[in-house]
Order: sequence, then structure tokens, then C-alpha cells
Amino acid sequence: MTALTLAADQVGAFHLPTGSNDSALIASLDSGLYTVLVSGVDEGNALTEVYALPTTTPDQIPSRLVNLSARGKLTATNTMLSVGFVHVTDAARRILIRGVGPGLKQFVGDATVCANPRLQVFDANGTRIAQNNDWITFGADRIGGASQVNTVTDAATAARAFPLTYNSADAAVVLNLPGGQYTVQLDSEDGSRGEVLFEVYAVP
Repeated sequence: MTALTLAADQVGAFHLPTGSNDSALIASLDSGLYTVLVSGVDEGNALTEVYALPTTTPDQIPSRLVNLSARGKLTATNTMLSVGFVHVTDAARRILIRGVGPGLKQFVGDATVCANPRLQVFDANGTRIAQNNDWITFGADRIGGASQVNTVTDAATAARAFPLTYNSADAAVVLNLPGGQYTVQLDSEDGSRGEVLFEVYAVP
């Protein structure tokens, strides 16, 4: 059994076919920020996966991912970005999920960004458990009609996420999620196209 196969078994990842052109590696990383770039010789969809492997010796500090993000482009033929994550916990944990379009402009220069992204969150059964279009209206459909703009702002500050402009059309939700598998779909509320950034943070 190869090291990659053993690592896949440890985290429950599906096995890659023997002899395939898929890419995979195991790396020991210090705490910090990292970026994964995926490219190929032709066009098409690609799946990027990141797993925190269990520790191998008792004196090792268990690794923990506190933030994952993925940048993609909504086009006429690619109208949705779908991202999955597995949340492993014995108790519910506060999670910040964002779909950033206008707020991404400061990082991408002249690139076109999605003017009005929308996010939807689904559980492992495919049930939609949350959605948001403009982050300042998150929670406005709850009893009392009060927006939870402070909830999103405070979560972003605690997670060290860059701030969103108050009246921007970026999307965000803060959820108390039990352990499980989740899928986030990002599309455009008004059909606008361009770069969009998915982010998920474990809020301290």
C-alpha cells in the first residue's frame, strides 16, 4: 500500500485509479497561509481536496484547518461554483461562510468580478439549510426581521477574515454546524459573471 493510499484511507478520501493522471502529494506544513494552484494541458473541471491527516506520534500536535477558500469564475457556461467541506466535531461549531464578488476586486486588479454572488448551503442529505444574497441582509427573514450584520462582522473579525464593505453585494452566513458533510453552491443572483471567492472559516 502506497503512502498516498494509506493517507486516503485515514481521512476517508476515495482512491485515485492506478496509472491515472490525477495529482496528489503529502506535505508536512508549518502553521501559516498556503495557496494551491491547479492547471492542466487542456480545459475542464478539476477537483481540489485538502485533508488534515491524523498525527502519527503521541507528541505531535493535531493539525487543524481553520480556513479554506477557493477562487473560481462564473461564465456563460460555468454558472455555478460548487464546494464541499467536512466538519469534524463532537459539538456544534460556529462557521462563517462567504461568497465574495465585489470584495474581491481589491485583490484581482482589472479582472472582472461577479457583481452579485449568492450562496446556498446544503447538508449531507441535500437539504438547503441556509442561503444569502447580500450579506447585510443575513437573518432579515427571521422572526422580528432584524438583520444580523453585526453577527457576520464580528465573526469575520474573530476569524481574521478581510472585512466586507457595508453595502456591498457580497454574500455571507454564520451558522452553528454539527459535525458532518456540507456543500456550498455559489452562483449569481442577477446573472452577472466574473471571479468569485468561496471562503469557510472556523470561528474562534
